[in-house]
Amino acid sequence: MRLKEVSRRVLPPIAIDAARWLLKSKTPPSATRIRFQYGQFFLKCDSSHHLPKILNDLPNFGRNLADVINALEVREPRVIDIGANIGDTAILLARFAPGATVLCIEGDARFMSDLKCNTSQINGVTIAQGILSDRTAEVRGKFTDEKGTAHVVLNEGSDLLRVQTLDDLLTAYPEFSSPDVLKIDTDGFEPAILRGAKGVLSSSKPVVFYEWHPECYNMAGEDNISHADFLMELGYEGFTIFTNRGELLLHIRRPGHEVWESFARFSGERRRIDNCHFDVAAFPTERLNAWDRLWGHYSKCGTSIAGY
Repeated sequence: MRLKEVSRRVLPPIAIDAARWLLKSKTPPSATRIRFQYGQFFLKCDSSHHLPKILNDLPNFGRNLADVINALEVREPRVIDIGANIGDTAILLARFAPGATVLCIEGDARFMSDLKCNTSQINGVTIAQGILSDRTAEVRGKFTDEKGTAHVVLNEGSDLLRVQTLDDLLTAYPEFSSPDVLKIDTDGFEPAILRGAKGVLSSSKPVVFYEWHPECYNMAGEDNISHADFLMELGYEGFTIFTNRGELLLHIRRPGHEVWESFARFSGERRRIDNCHFDVAAFPTERLNAWDRLWGHYSKCGTSIAGY
């Protein structure tokens, strides 16, 4: 993704629920449609979408999320997927974490058709369109997007848009009010969405699996540390950090600020090489047994990792 500087005129910290920098691309009017196999399923998207190439290069892309869910040993885990894009995560879970029920939340209307079409192959999927933030309000703004990454820009002459917290959105989906896993991939707006989910994080203590891209966080007005501090204040203790390619880097309890700053510097140095950033799985005290099982799974598989 070519990173776009976010103006201070952008309503911070509102986020359109845009998905992965790897998986999204802006759809030109002339784009052709493609259909490709994904395990026993098929996915449809525009030819400009990066997902087919990514899966060709990284066949196990996204499997670490399924590993996290399986470590919970919950028969029918409830998963909230914020930044659902074309539904590839729901299909991934149908393949590798069967039994999961998924609430797919997507803010960009351009992806809704593919999201509905792709997830129609599986059961247990609910779709919601919504713009998430750390507040619920009505604002005047417009969608600005580049290569599938979208945000709201304030403009008094624009349309009236409704933004809301995850806590408020879930009042319409009570079956997901106590999720087991909350996955967020929204190009830098993860901390804002976490703040807007304080109620469900405090009451249900789901495992949180979220993207941490230091540069995107900075552009969204966030720092490199507050996301982790916020979670630890709510009782999250076990952290497992992956590269955006799915490689496990670190398994650590209550990491200090120096850990996040070190990884942020590493990501900055690698940005021009491969845009390396991270996925973080955060486990609350109540689910540390699952955090230990996740470590055991990767240790058994012989994955090269460092843990403390």
